[in-house]
Amino acid sequence: MRYVAHITIKTLTPLKVGSSKIALHTDMPINRDFNNLPFIQGTTIAGILRKEFEEKEAENIFGYERSKEDGQGSKVIISNALLLDENGKVHEELLTKKSEFLKFFDNLPIREHTAINAKGTAKEHSKYDEEIVYKGAMFKFAIESENKEYIQKILSKLKKVRIGGKTTNGYGKFEIVDIEFEAMDDERYANYTASLNEKLNSIEIEFEKTDYIVYELTLKPDDIFFIFGSGKPDDDVDMTYVKEKVLDYKNKTLKEMALIPGSSIKGAVSHRVAYYYNLAKGIDNVTEYDKDDNPAVIALFGQKKDDKKGMKGKVIFEDIYLENYREKKFDHVKIDRFTGGAIDGALFNEKAITTDEIKFSIYVKKDAEYIEYLEKALDDMCKGLLPLGGMVTKGHGVFVGSYKKRGENE
Repeated sequence: MRYVAHITIKTLTPLKVGSSKIALHTDMPINRDFNNLPFIQGTTIAGILRKEFEEKEAENIFGYERSKEDGQGSKVIISNALLLDENGKVHEELLTKKSEFLKFFDNLPIREHTAINAKGTAKEHSKYDEEIVYKGAMFKFAIESENKEYIQKILSKLKKVRIGGKTTNGYGKFEIVDIEFEAMDDERYANYTASLNEKLNSIEIEFEKTDYIVYELTLKPDDIFFIFGSGKPDDDVDMTYVKEKVLDYKNKTLKEMALIPGSSIKGAVSHRVAYYYNLAKGIDNVTEYDKDDNPAVIALFGQKKDDKKGMKGKVIFEDIYLENYREKKFDHVKIDRFTGGAIDGALFNEKAITTDEIKFSIYVKKDAEYIEYLEKALDDMCKGLLPLGGMVTKGHGVFVGSYKKRGENE
């Protein structure tokens, strides 16, 4: 007997599935299949799910290789996750012509990034960009095994994981649209095409609970505008806020919204966490404040895998998409303090936005250390003491509000 499951997912945040290929338009392109459509490798899905099992059980299900003589193959097969078109079908054959909907994926959003130091300026050699898959994209993949229990255990953990890279920046969150499952005898399996478009029976799965504390924030701009800069000019200004398109399968369209990147909020909060840790330890030194080896920052936000030992962060910040907002253009000029006149070449303008209310969530692993410093940083944000975004020295980015904490004792 063979057991086969088809899983359809929809991305609730952008997806980062990196490729090792070189691209001219971005530093970090995504994986694309033979139709130049984004896809998620089966090995990526398997690796993420494997981490949810204890080591012994993970080796039994997914296999292992300690040496040429000591190893075991995987007892489950996980296919690549292919993109669904506007009709809910995947394309396992070479397309000679793409629909207008699939052409949306020819040019995907590019995110600009740079690291900011304690003085509010960019760190040297820290600028890069990366390609991402739209929020709202849908994919489908299959899991197959001779052991029904293995598939059920894997499916039960789907709501505990995020797919792809940079998940602590909010990428890779998804919802399960449908799970189809079938137990196939030899005759049925012989006629199974292995196509993801083949219809199986829909089933209900009992999912395991996540192990996160959730901070639900509600912020209001304090009678002020804010700007999370795109790094690019607009038609009528030198600097504008970030906008990004979101995919809508129902209407077969792309909808452009204002974007507050989760990574921008994460950067501001991590600096404030470092400040409170240093304050508690009696450290009054800006170089210590800005170091990447601050214990509280590492424990909560992780550490890059360079010369030091890498570690994944335990805090997830999500992107915020704004559909209803208002724009305002600000003109700036630098004044010569002696003549009182404008300095040549010092005129520039920017376009900032405001909205009535912003709601978003921050997820923290229950076993994370130094949560008290994170909560102090969130308190500052809600009191208007931790501005967010760019041009904060000109008064932008001040918010006031509150947060609710849930899931701590669940």
